[in-house]
Amino acid sequence: LPDMTPVTNTATLQDGYGGTYSLQAAFLARAPSLGHSFKEADPRVVNHGGVLTYTIYVRNSGIVDASAEMRDLLPSELAYVPSSLFCGTGSCDYSDGAITWTGTVPAQSMVPIQFRALAPDDGYQQIVNTAVITNQTTSATYAVSTTVRLSSPLLEWPVYLPIITRNGR
Repeated sequence: LPDMTPVTNTATLQDGYGGTYSLQAAFLARAPSLGHSFKEADPRVVNHGGVLTYTIYVRNSGIVDASAEMRDLLPSELAYVPSSLFCGTGSCDYSDGAITWTGTVPAQSMVPIQFRALAPDDGYQQIVNTAVITNQTTSATYAVSTTVRLSSPLLEWPVYLPIITRNGR
């Protein structure tokens, strides 16, 4: 059940003399919530061939711990930078073009998963990178994405035009 779902349990009793009585008990179901997880890229605009740092924040806004996993299948345009993977807690790995993480996200906290990737040398204007987070406690899944724009270093250089004068003016 989603966090804060009201649950009511009703018991019906018969006293054996024709009387029927109902008793109710109510509570709020508590569950972890990873729906506020997000992903960032730094920088948001990178030169072709530049290095990007991606950070995925698996955020639990619920009041109970969450067992979770994350999978980020890198777009084919990106190349993972070896030994750049870090995760705050749990276990993370890079294999076959995918970043994976599994672990526990404590209530009211978040776990960062960070890695670097090399942008392509040319040919692309932007790259969208999406990770999928699964709340193993509730089986809910969430997709978190970020978009990076690519630019050519030549476009960032200032352009100076020659000044041409005639007759000394």
